[in-house]
This record gives sequence, C-alpha cells and structure tokens, in this order.
Amino acid sequence: MAAAGSMPSPQLLEEYSQFFRLLSEPTRLQLLCQLKQGPIDVAGLINATGFSQSHISRQLGQLQRAGLVS
Repeated sequence: MAAAGSMPSPQLLEEYSQFFRLLSEPTRLQLLCQLKQGPIDVAGLINATGFSQSHISRQLGQLQRAGLVS
C-alpha cells in the first residue's frame, strides 16, 4: 500500500483494478460466498446456484488464477 499522502504506482493501480473487476461479476461473488460456508464440489455449486457446470468451471478458473480459491 502507498504511504499516506502519496499516490499508488500505476502498476499497483492496475492490480487493484483487475482485482475489483474480478469481484464485480455477481456469479463469482456468489460462488465465493458459497465456498466461504465450507468445502463444496461443483455438483453442490450447481445445485446451490442453478448455474451450469461450464459456467461454474469458467468462473472458478478465474478465481483460481487470481489466487482466491485453490
């Protein structure tokens, strides 16, 4: 984080922007909320959210690449 009174570097601002863009997708937020409750497999996520397997897998892939799920 930048020191008080100074601006973050352009690189840090880009990282923040990418992170918030990742979280701006309601599907990803819903999946994170489901996963926060405890371990659940993709079939459980399908039942809990009503999303298709391919949609969930795509969103989980993005969350995994960002280091938010493993």
